[in-house]
Amino acid sequence: MTTLHEGDSLFRVRVGPSIDGASRRFKDEVRVGMTDARKYAPAAQRNRAPILAALAERLPAKGTVLEIASGTGEHVVHFARALPHLTFRPSDPDPENRASVDAWVAAESLTNVRPAVDLDTTAKKWPVATADAILCANMIHIAPWPACEGLIAGAARTLFPGGFLQ
Repeated sequence: MTTLHEGDSLFRVRVGPSIDGASRRFKDEVRVGMTDARKYAPAAQRNRAPILAALAERLPAKGTVLEIASGTGEHVVHFARALPHLTFRPSDPDPENRASVDAWVAAESLTNVRPAVDLDTTAKKWPVATADAILCANMIHIAPWPACEGLIAGAARTLFPGGFLQ
């Protein structure tokens, strides 16, 4: 058993990889002392700084960034804290993930992140009509092909001309 994170309100351990198709990344996770819905993903801690460095060079000076498949919410919180001139709109089809996103945002008292919305990339209509940029760091590598096709089609409908999909 490996300790992955310890904090005032969050302690999770990973025992093994998920094989059950559940929305969470690990099959056997333990949360001790949780006082809210926040989830923790070790990969987010490892990759959030390099992703932010790449995004900071490409994101617009102002506007709305739609995050697809926000997962735990750790990425959007990190990005919103570093880029306060942008408004972030997280999304995830899983209600537990949306609750985690909103709990992270509340815990960080961020005002430039809107509540997480239920967004399935395969849907013909998304709950967010327009965006200046779309970020998808948590989905492509694990999603079925129709979700990837839906991401491209949805981005084409949602992005303003000259918009950015990363």
